[in-house]
Formats: sequence, structure tokens, C-alpha cells
Amino acid sequence: APKLALPSEKPCLAGPTDVGEGGDEAEFVGSAGLDAEVVGTTMSGFLPKALDCFAGAPSGTVSVEVNVACSGRVAKVEVLDDGGLEAAVTGCVADRLRYAAFPAHDMPDGFSFEFPVRYRAP
Repeated sequence: APKLALPSEKPCLAGPTDVGEGGDEAEFVGSAGLDAEVVGTTMSGFLPKALDCFAGAPSGTVSVEVNVACSGRVAKVEVLDDGGLEAAVTGCVADRLRYAAFPAHDMPDGFSFEFPVRYRAP
């Protein structure tokens, strides 16, 4: 297994204010979180560190939901669909994903996304 360490936490980004341009109150205000490109790049770069979780497993897809705290550190990983793979495999994948390092963002309750982890047996 690769030696992993939790990434350092970064300062959370400030969210939007409720004041629009010219000092007017804005009608809608929302945090941005992480965009799809950042999520895809980060996950693609990190997933090789979870490959040994699949040792001896058949091909399959594990669907996970990842919640990234505003500090960029993964707060929670939940397996949504085990794809027929054993709990030891899916648990290993979920555990490894906690070590992925994301950029800080502005959503105080964290940013959640679903991601399919696909594996093809050699």
C-alpha cells in the first residue's frame, strides 16, 4: 500500500457577499465550490494511489460521493454503489480517497460530488 498522509488544510475562501455592483443588494448569492474540471483533474491524478485496492478483483465500477471541506481536505467518502465488488475493495477505495488534496473553496458546509471509480482487471 502507498504511504499516504492527509493533506494540509488551507484557509477557506471567503464566500460571496449579499451586496451587488454599485452597492445594491444582490438578488441571489451563492458560493461557487469546486468546478468539474478541478474535481476531474484532482481525482484522475489521485486514483492511481487506490489501484492496489483492486488486487485480485474483477472489473467493475464503484460509485462514491465525496464531500470536500472548504479547507480542501476530504471530510467524508460514502460508497453509493459497490458495483458488485467486495466490501474490502470498496472500503479500501473510500479510505484512500480521504487522502486526496483539493484546493480550498468557499462552501462552509463542504462541496459534495459523485464520482465513478472504474477498474478494469488486467
